[in-house]
Amino acid sequence: MRKGFKRLHPTLAEMWLIIGVWGVLLQAVILIFTNRRLYYSIGCWAGIFLAVLCSGLMLRAITNGLDMEEEDAAKYYHRQYAIRALTVVVVFFALALSRAGSVLTAFGGVFSLKASAYLQPAVHRLPVMSRLFTGEENSQRRDQNSGK
Repeated sequence: MRKGFKRLHPTLAEMWLIIGVWGVLLQAVILIFTNRRLYYSIGCWAGIFLAVLCSGLMLRAITNGLDMEEEDAAKYYHRQYAIRALTVVVVFFALALSRAGSVLTAFGGVFSLKASAYLQPAVHRLPVMSRLFTGEENSQRRDQNSGK
Protein backbone atom coordinates (compact mmCIF):
# COMPACT_ATOMS: atom_id res chain seq x y z
CA MET A 1 0.00 0.00 0.00
CA ARG A 2 2.82 2.41 0.76
CA LYS A 3 4.34 1.95 -2.69
CA GLY A 4 1.05 3.03 -4.26
CA PHE A 5 0.94 6.18 -2.15
CA LYS A 6 4.54 6.98 -3.11
CA ARG A 7 3.59 7.04 -6.80
CA LEU A 8 0.81 9.56 -6.19
CA HIS A 9 1.59 13.24 -6.13
CA PRO A 10 1.94 13.98 -2.37
CA THR A 11 -0.50 16.89 -2.46
CA LEU A 12 -3.11 14.80 -4.26
CA ALA A 13 -2.66 11.94 -1.81
CA GLU A 14 -3.12 14.29 1.14
CA MET A 15 -6.20 15.81 -0.45
CA TRP A 16 -7.66 12.36 -1.06
CA LEU A 17 -7.04 11.49 2.57
CA ILE A 18 -8.90 14.61 3.71
CA ILE A 19 -11.74 13.93 1.26
CA GLY A 20 -12.03 10.39 2.63
CA VAL A 21 -12.12 11.58 6.23
CA TRP A 22 -14.76 14.16 5.26
CA GLY A 23 -16.78 11.36 3.66
CA VAL A 24 -16.60 9.22 6.79
CA LEU A 25 -17.67 12.17 8.97
CA LEU A 26 -20.55 13.01 6.62
CA GLN A 27 -21.58 9.35 6.62
CA ALA A 28 -21.59 9.36 10.45
CA VAL A 29 -23.89 12.40 10.45
CA ILE A 30 -26.17 10.63 7.96
CA LEU A 31 -26.30 7.48 10.10
CA ILE A 32 -27.07 9.43 13.27
CA PHE A 33 -29.57 12.01 12.04
CA THR A 34 -31.49 10.57 9.09
CA ASN A 35 -34.06 7.84 8.54
CA ARG A 36 -33.43 7.36 4.80
CA ARG A 37 -29.83 6.29 5.29
CA LEU A 38 -29.29 4.57 1.95
CA TYR A 39 -30.71 7.49 -0.03
CA TYR A 40 -28.50 10.05 1.70
CA SER A 41 -25.46 7.74 1.73
CA ILE A 42 -25.62 7.22 -2.04
CA GLY A 43 -25.62 10.98 -2.51
CA CYS A 44 -22.75 11.39 -0.06
CA TRP A 45 -20.49 8.84 -1.72
CA ALA A 46 -21.39 10.06 -5.22
CA GLY A 47 -20.19 13.49 -4.09
CA ILE A 48 -17.03 12.06 -2.54
CA PHE A 49 -16.33 10.18 -5.78
CA LEU A 50 -16.79 13.41 -7.73
CA ALA A 51 -14.41 15.24 -5.39
CA VAL A 52 -11.72 12.58 -5.86
CA LEU A 53 -12.27 12.60 -9.63
CA CYS A 54 -12.17 16.40 -9.87
CA SER A 55 -9.00 16.67 -7.77
CA GLY A 56 -7.23 14.20 -10.06
CA LEU A 57 -8.45 16.06 -13.13
CA MET A 58 -7.24 19.36 -11.66
CA LEU A 59 -3.78 17.96 -11.04
CA ARG A 60 -3.65 16.66 -14.60
CA ALA A 61 -4.81 20.02 -15.97
CA ILE A 62 -2.22 21.95 -13.96
CA THR A 63 0.57 19.55 -14.90
CA ASN A 64 -0.29 19.65 -18.60
CA GLY A 65 -0.93 23.40 -18.62
CA LEU A 66 2.52 24.20 -17.26
CA ASP A 67 4.09 22.96 -20.49
CA MET A 68 1.93 25.23 -22.68
CA GLU A 69 2.19 28.81 -23.80
CA GLU A 70 0.27 31.25 -21.63
CA GLU A 71 -2.63 31.77 -24.05
CA ASP A 72 -2.98 28.08 -24.81
CA ALA A 73 -2.77 27.22 -21.11
CA ALA A 74 -5.58 29.66 -20.27
CA LYS A 75 -7.84 28.10 -22.91
CA TYR A 76 -6.89 24.62 -21.72
CA TYR A 77 -7.64 25.47 -18.07
CA HIS A 78 -11.04 26.91 -18.99
CA ARG A 79 -11.89 23.82 -21.05
CA GLN A 80 -10.85 21.50 -18.22
CA TYR A 81 -12.87 23.54 -15.71
CA ALA A 82 -15.92 23.27 -17.96
CA ILE A 83 -15.48 19.49 -18.17
CA ARG A 84 -15.29 19.20 -14.36
CA ALA A 85 -18.30 21.48 -13.83
CA LEU A 86 -20.36 19.66 -16.45
CA THR A 87 -19.50 16.31 -14.86
CA VAL A 88 -20.74 17.52 -11.47
CA VAL A 89 -23.94 18.95 -12.98
CA VAL A 90 -24.65 15.73 -14.90
CA VAL A 91 -24.20 13.58 -11.79
CA PHE A 92 -26.39 15.93 -9.73
CA PHE A 93 -29.13 15.79 -12.39
CA ALA A 94 -28.84 12.01 -12.58
CA LEU A 95 -29.26 11.75 -8.81
CA ALA A 96 -32.20 14.15 -8.85
CA LEU A 97 -34.02 12.55 -11.77
CA SER A 98 -33.46 8.97 -10.72
CA ARG A 99 -34.09 9.76 -7.04
CA ALA A 100 -31.32 7.28 -6.29
CA GLY A 101 -29.51 9.63 -3.92
CA SER A 102 -29.70 13.01 -2.29
CA VAL A 103 -28.35 15.97 -4.22
CA LEU A 104 -27.86 17.78 -0.91
CA THR A 105 -25.50 15.16 0.49
CA ALA A 106 -23.82 14.87 -2.92
CA PHE A 107 -23.11 18.59 -2.64
CA GLY A 108 -21.73 17.95 0.85
CA GLY A 109 -19.44 15.32 -0.64
CA VAL A 110 -18.26 17.57 -3.46
CA PHE A 111 -17.67 20.32 -0.92
CA SER A 112 -14.98 18.08 0.58
CA LEU A 113 -12.82 19.14 -2.38
CA LYS A 114 -12.92 22.74 -1.17
CA ALA A 115 -12.27 21.68 2.42
CA SER A 116 -9.33 19.51 1.36
CA ALA A 117 -7.80 22.39 -0.59
CA TYR A 118 -7.89 24.58 2.53
CA LEU A 119 -6.82 21.87 4.99
CA GLN A 120 -4.07 20.26 2.88
CA PRO A 121 -1.28 22.71 3.92
CA ALA A 122 -1.99 22.06 7.60
CA VAL A 123 -2.16 18.29 7.09
CA HIS A 124 1.05 18.42 5.06
CA ARG A 125 2.91 19.78 8.09
CA LEU A 126 2.03 16.75 10.21
CA PRO A 127 5.08 14.50 10.69
CA VAL A 128 3.05 11.36 9.95
CA MET A 129 2.29 12.61 6.42
CA SER A 130 5.93 12.70 5.34
CA ARG A 131 6.46 9.16 6.63
CA LEU A 132 3.25 7.87 5.07
CA PHE A 133 3.73 9.27 1.59
CA THR A 134 7.52 9.36 1.20
CA GLY A 135 8.78 6.92 3.77
CA GLU A 136 11.01 9.64 5.24
CA GLU A 137 10.78 12.22 7.97
CA ASN A 138 10.19 15.74 6.75
CA SER A 139 13.23 17.82 5.85
CA GLN A 140 12.93 20.10 8.90
CA ARG A 141 13.23 17.17 11.27
CA ARG A 142 16.23 15.78 9.35
CA ASP A 143 17.89 19.21 9.46
CA GLN A 144 17.32 19.51 13.21
CA ASN A 145 18.85 16.11 13.85
CA SER A 146 21.87 16.77 11.66
CA GLY A 147 22.62 20.06 13.42
CA LYS A 148 21.89 22.36 10.46
